[in-house]
Order: sequence, then C-alpha cells, then structure tokens
Amino acid sequence: GSCVNFQETSELTDASGIHNIIFTYKDTDGFCRVALEDVGLWKRNRKHVVYLTRFCFDKWYIAHAVFHVLGVPHEVNRPDRDDFVQINFGNLDREDYMHFQKHNIH
Repeated sequence: GSCVNFQETSELTDASGIHNIIFTYKDTDGFCRVALEDVGLWKRNRKHVVYLTRFCFDKWYIAHAVFHVLGVPHEVNRPDRDDFVQINFGNLDREDYMHFQKHNIH
C-alpha cells in the first residue's frame, strides 16, 4: 500500500482548497522534471506540475518527481550542504551549475 492516492480530476484544487498535482506529458528527450517553483506543497496558491516524458514512465522516476512536489529536495541542494561537502564547480560544465544550487525549502 501507499499513503499517496491518485485520482483523475479536472479541478486544480480539492474541496479543502489544496492544489492538486498535475501530471502532463511532454514529447521530449528529457527526463521527468518538476520546475523549481513547483517544489513544496506549502505553495498553496499555485498548481504543481510534474512533466512526464517518454523516458520516465517508470514508477521510480514518477515517485522521484512527486517527492520534489511534496518538498523533498536532493541532498546536494540542502541549504547546509557546504557544512558537509565541497562542490568543485571547476569540474562542472557551466550549464550544470543549476543542479547544485542550494534551496531553502522553508
């Protein structure tokens, strides 16, 4: 079993005013993704979108994206990560820097 239930709906919010998670398909070569502004359910005044592609129709990729919507970031994005690890940005391509930005999720 799971504590997450899926129900098809056309409504953006449920009866209690909580915004639903919207899954949408994008025919691209990328992987599942959640826009940074959609991370965390505390943002109740907006919809939360999970973008699915043909490469992520696997329960683990989808669960990964749902965790982001629920507010669970990657460990490398924690605001306190520099207390534990050092990111050597010199070894990264500049376009990958965004994956190592620290996020304050509170």
